[in-house]
Amino acid sequence: MFQEGIDALEKAAKVSGRSPSVLGTLAETYGLAGRKESAGRLLRELEARSREQYVPATALAHAYIGLGDSERVLQSLEKAYQEREQGIAWLAVWENHGAYRTDTRFRQLIRRIGLPGE
Repeated sequence: MFQEGIDALEKAAKVSGRSPSVLGTLAETYGLAGRKESAGRLLRELEARSREQYVPATALAHAYIGLGDSERVLQSLEKAYQEREQGIAWLAVWENHGAYRTDTRFRQLIRRIGLPGE
């Protein structure tokens, strides 16, 4: 059902004025659907925007999940924690099960936040 998700997220991106959070989730979905080039294009857009305006680190983390870059996922999640980003509160229930989830740093982050589940 990736295509249905992509269609919905593309519409959400349009109506939200290309919200970084929506773009990050769209990049993740593109990547998980095997559309790595599209995911990479959105990641580059988010990285460029982050040099000029605030882009939530969780948006970048989602994009990195789609590209399978566990190290950068963890770096982005740590930054989100340091910045006390509200999106970090959903971390324990993120649907994906990437390799980063088995990393000790991820489990420690979940504990530091005080979330159940890891």
